[in-house]
Amino acid sequence: MKLKLYITALCTCILFLSIYGSISATSNQTNIISDGMTIPDNNAEIYYELQGILNTNGYNNYYSNEQVLFDDYELGDIIWQYTLTIYDPSPKAIAPIPDVNNDGIDDVIVCSEDDYVRCFDGSAIGTGSILWEHNIYSGDVYNQNGLDIINDVDSDGYKDIVVGAAWGARLIRCISGDSGTEIWTHDTHEYGSGGWVYMVNSSYDYDSDGILDVLAATGDDSSDTGPKRVYCLDGETGISIWERPLGGPVFSVIGVEDFTGDGHPDVIAGCSNNAETIGYAKGINGDTGAEIWSFATPGSSVWALEQIDDITSDGIKDVIIGDFSGNIFGLDATNGNVEFSKSIGCSGC
Repeated sequence: MKLKLYITALCTCILFLSIYGSISATSNQTNIISDGMTIPDNNAEIYYELQGILNTNGYNNYYSNEQVLFDDYELGDIIWQYTLTIYDPSPKAIAPIPDVNNDGIDDVIVCSEDDYVRCFDGSAIGTGSILWEHNIYSGDVYNQNGLDIINDVDSDGYKDIVVGAAWGARLIRCISGDSGTEIWTHDTHEYGSGGWVYMVNSSYDYDSDGILDVLAATGDDSSDTGPKRVYCLDGETGISIWERPLGGPVFSVIGVEDFTGDGHPDVIAGCSNNAETIGYAKGINGDTGAEIWSFATPGSSVWALEQIDDITSDGIKDVIIGDFSGNIFGLDATNGNVEFSKSIGCSGC
């Protein structure tokens, strides 16, 4: 039985409430309405005061034709919500995006099981408002790692969105943050029947053109002819800068600071062998795509990756990984050697 899922705004308003507790107004207030909201006198100069921190920008007609004030919201109060009613609409990934409708409030990207990517108005009151929606035919974003916000790709002044799709779509797509239109798509069906895209990451510029590029972790198909590789795609066009096959499904990938000493950012990936019985962390040269080192784990795959501070005192930031059997390893980023390890146990392994 499917439950209706409510999406609470992850937006600047929520952040303000979390930090300051409540929002009140210093202007003249009349016409008290329900839920602690007020509408000020016409043409009144409105201010938002965050526990003594005053934003002196005027907000007349700030919310379309209404002049609405937040009044004494408590921590955790719902500012807005939206119910997805289509079959199996469960949200899989949510991320804030800098303001795309020019109202001064950051907006919210939501990827759901119904094959849609939607942009919600972060400044909505009560009921969420969709600014745009984008359908990915026959595929949805598998989890939170399949969504990333990228710098402005199409030079329209707004940040854009990168998603990786699973199921039948099996693609990496860049979407306009302003309009929701497709900028480019890289289809993994170029290898067999394609592979699910488990993670996308757009942290670094690998071809030195001033635009952040896109890393993607891809799986296999049912015939063992799928991509099973890390893609490094040009952020502007979606064309491969390099690709690194890893011999089994790749579940995670992140860009990291240079660990090869060539002045270019590098890459860490998490994958499995072809039989999915052994997990691996892989260090990859970000300039060439060459595999630099490989670390095998007791668990059958590696999904968790992060760059951490330098723990080897060599001046290079290192990495931490987690495998499917509950093991955590701190690795020297230059060669994959273990610096520390910890097991948190495994249920059902």
